[in-house]
Amino acid sequence: DLLHHDVRLAGEGAGRAAEPLRYDKGYITSDTTWSGTVILRGQTVVKRGCTLTILPGTVVKFEWIDEDGDDIGDGELTVEGKLVARGTKEDVIVFTSGRENPRMKDWTYVQVSVNKDAVLEYCRFEYAFSGVQVHYSTAVIRNCLFRDNFEGIRFSTTDVRIENNDFLDNYYGVRCEAHGSRTIITRNRFSGNEF
Repeated sequence: DLLHHDVRLAGEGAGRAAEPLRYDKGYITSDTTWSGTVILRGQTVVKRGCTLTILPGTVVKFEWIDEDGDDIGDGELTVEGKLVARGTKEDVIVFTSGRENPRMKDWTYVQVSVNKDAVLEYCRFEYAFSGVQVHYSTAVIRNCLFRDNFEGIRFSTTDVRIENNDFLDNYYGVRCEAHGSRTIITRNRFSGNEF
């Protein structure tokens, strides 16, 4: 039984009128909290020493741009500081394409890079090149859904716990370049992935 399969996007049918928060190829240089709808265009970087907190029910959409012409969207969130994205079973956090007709590789990834104690719980990652990449970091990824991505999760040289997630219809479910990683992958469900 796959988790979060029929969870609606936050705000669907709820009559929200708040304008989305927008970032255009920018840097986050102080502690920041996201809620509602957040639209990212290009690369957004959370700088070292800063914490990005994403509240339950937040929807993060990556606008389609392809500046290098490789047919992979260039939208990405790179976290050099700390990432805390704790949704709930009722209010998942969604990372998705901003296109009207989304498809695999519409955006690049959420990348956790050179930081400690990243937390991703009850999140949904869809239509990315890599839903999440973790490098030179410690992280817990729990109770999340990865669907219709080229790679659900990719990690290298890291201490990561990947547990109780669903990997559905990705090309690669979990891709590892170990390089001394200490990883626990437990109680996950895989269905419809090529590898």
